[in-house]
Amino acid sequence: MSQGQPQQDVTDVLFNARQTTNLIYILAAGHATCFTVFMRHSFGTNALGRNGVVALLMILFYIAGTEDPRMLLFLWVWLAALVYQRFRTFRLWRKGHVWHSRYDGYPALGMKFPFTKSEGAARINEIVICLLAATAFAPWCESMAVFLMLGIVSLFIVRAFDMQVLSNRVRSMKDAAIEQQFLAALHRGELDVNDF
Repeated sequence: MSQGQPQQDVTDVLFNARQTTNLIYILAAGHATCFTVFMRHSFGTNALGRNGVVALLMILFYIAGTEDPRMLLFLWVWLAALVYQRFRTFRLWRKGHVWHSRYDGYPALGMKFPFTKSEGAARINEIVICLLAATAFAPWCESMAVFLMLGIVSLFIVRAFDMQVLSNRVRSMKDAAIEQQFLAALHRGELDVNDF
């Protein structure tokens, strides 16, 4: 490095590890939204906002890259499904239903698999649904089959991230409970602060 150039700090790097992880999640969640609007219902009021925009851009870039006119049909069907899901969410909200604003939908189609009893298992089933759909589309539209195969990766990434975030939050909650018990014991005089 020359003497005239300041040394670049690790935090000055355009994409540090956290930003890269966030970008991967945003892209995967957006791409997954290309399929979840067909497989889920009862989305949170904010669930399809950013993800819907990212999904739309990904579909448009994919259409431009493949130049497959059949993907335009997918775009219109997807837009109709997205609008339908937004209206359904608004209608449920108006009726007084309450759930998290970023809830990414009830996996209704995945719940139809035999022996599926939890939403987590149903979300894994959605990966299988994408695989089956990709296989079905392969003879008719190769570009759609590839897009669906990439959806398998996106759904898996989103599921893995969501499980890790939930695990981290539960661990933080347990740590906070332990800290509160410790501070309460100090407050009650059961422990001496000089012992630590």
